[in-house]
This record gives sequence, structure tokens and C-alpha cells, in this order.
Amino acid sequence: MENEHAVAIVILMPQLEGHCMVVPKRHVIEVDELNPEEAYSLNQLLQKARRRIDEVFECSSTAMLNGPSQKTQSHVHYQIFPFKCDTGFRELVSEHFKVPIYLHPSKEENAAIAKKLR
Repeated sequence: MENEHAVAIVILMPQLEGHCMVVPKRHVIEVDELNPEEAYSLNQLLQKARRRIDEVFECSSTAMLNGPSQKTQSHVHYQIFPFKCDTGFRELVSEHFKVPIYLHPSKEENAAIAKKLR
């Protein structure tokens, strides 16, 4: 799939059946380097590709990842992972990072995190 500013491709060495990647056509290293039109176009294609993957593979859920810890190439790209089982993203994160599935922060701790993010 593609549109004016982005392309969606099936990964050559997928980790799951239906594992795809969506990339902007213009080479950028960080997502905030995209102009508004490119960012909108990329998001539209992400949504279209995710919906199609859900339809074809009857996924229970999908995860879209982008960020420094996921980057194997020095350009913005989103990987779409289809899950066909009851395993959710929380379970995968929990297993990978060896953390509990749910943290139970207090209201004060959540407020402090929100303040940091503002």
C-alpha cells in the first residue's frame, strides 16, 4: 500500500505472519521531522494497513511500534505486529522487560508522572 507520502510493506524477515512496516517516503530520522502533511499521510496509511491486517489475519489485536529502542534502521518506521491469540501487549511487555503486567501506582505517583510529562 502507499499514498503520497508513505508506503506500507511486508517485512522480508517477519517475526509474525502479517508483520508489516509503514515508512515515510522522505527519509527522516525522527517523527517530529515530518511536516504536518507527511505526518497526516503516514498516520492515514498506518490506520489503513492496520485495518487490512486485522481483516486478513483476523487478529485479536495489533501493536504499532516506533521509537529508539525499536529502531534497527536510522529512519522513522512503524512496525505493525498482528496478534492472533489471547496474548496481549501487556503480557509481551511484561515478559520482555521482566516487569509486572500491571503496576499499581498511587494517585500521587500518577499525578507526579503527569506533571513530569506536562
